[in-house]
Amino acid sequence: MNKCEQVADQISGYIDHELTQQQQQQVELHLDSCDECRKLTDQLTQMQKTVGQFKYPEPSEAQLDRIMSDPLAQQARHGGWLLLIGGAVIVLGILFEIFVEPETPLHIKLLLGSVIGGGGLLFGSVLRQRLIARKTDKYKNVKL
Repeated sequence: MNKCEQVADQISGYIDHELTQQQQQQVELHLDSCDECRKLTDQLTQMQKTVGQFKYPEPSEAQLDRIMSDPLAQQARHGGWLLLIGGAVIVLGILFEIFVEPETPLHIKLLLGSVIGGGGLLFGSVLRQRLIARKTDKYKNVKL
């Protein structure tokens, strides 16, 4: 890999000030002696400035309310939850049957128990953190 290819891989990081001091100095030294890489850097810098000036229209409160209360979206969300919960109940039922089956080897029962127990502990800890965070969330009253 020649020096221009190495610098081309680092130009984006150079423009965004994400390089280490040593990498930044290496790029600057190369840019002082290479017109092509300097031209590429200038083009990317100009592109970044142009994109940074774009203004995106903010949706109105009415548009946000309409999006959030769309009946089709709400039905899809409810249907998704029902399918997820129903599928989880079926899978847990099958795993329970395997677990209580007398012919199931002990190591399979221990493996299933550890997977189910670990999943339950993980779910419980995440749920607990979310409930705690919900009480102290300073953005909970912010409307999208």
